[in-house]
Amino acid sequence: MPSRYKQKILRRLDVVHLLPSIEFYERDEDILNRCTHLVFAKRPIDQQNFITSNVDLLKSKILFLEKPLASSNNFSTRCLSILVQHDIQFRLGFLSRYTEWFADLIRIFRQHGGEQLELSFSWNLCASHFSNDQMPWKGLGASGGGAFYFYCSHLIHALSMIGAWSPTVFLKKNLTRNVERSLFLQMKLKNSLATIILDTLNTESTSFEVCLKTCGKTIYSYSALSIFEMPHSYDVIDPRSELIFQHVQQEYEQTDLNAEYKKYLTLEKKCLKYQVEELVE
Repeated sequence: MPSRYKQKILRRLDVVHLLPSIEFYERDEDILNRCTHLVFAKRPIDQQNFITSNVDLLKSKILFLEKPLASSNNFSTRCLSILVQHDIQFRLGFLSRYTEWFADLIRIFRQHGGEQLELSFSWNLCASHFSNDQMPWKGLGASGGGAFYFYCSHLIHALSMIGAWSPTVFLKKNLTRNVERSLFLQMKLKNSLATIILDTLNTESTSFEVCLKTCGKTIYSYSALSIFEMPHSYDVIDPRSELIFQHVQQEYEQTDLNAEYKKYLTLEKKCLKYQVEELVE
């Protein structure tokens, strides 16, 4: 790990016990040359520049990359092509695939695939970079942030693993400059309909709800505070740790992952073609 992060580890009560097992290096180049597995946790624009500039070095590594892969769908598609073309082993941090609600949806869609289903996601949160009037990259669509790229990507990825959806409505709401705060997205799969309502400025409540109906009857519902449990402080182990462990330890065929990420980026691109912007003066 870069030595500049040592003080951060010391301040994190949930991971400070790991300090004796961590090797720190002054230069990032030394880490890259020594490691076999690499976790890259920086901004999407940094990630895309890192991939495009270090292809030969990355051929011998196993990469754990953040989502989104790059700062836009076009750049993400380009980076994916580079990774696939050079047989680089990698996976993206879509942790929702390990959640209870995702496993339930996969099972139900397989059981009721021929029926007319109505699936809805409602996700309300109060992102600190919006509520505090801060504008880091997580709020900026052009940087791979915003309601669509940073938050909704979890749900678009999940839907792409269920089937080949076709978007019909995509409304970006509460836009100021290039800051994307909320959205409404709707798409179809044969006779089924999926709706996503995402609000990153909800100061009254934080919630994540999934509802699946057929013929007006609810056959599945899920409710929690977030898409997956988030830490309230770093005095305890991050509740996402179990999902991260599954993500790291699960064995996949790289060709299957490549196809999975291609389907996700294809659906994301389709959504972008339908976008309509609702600006706030």
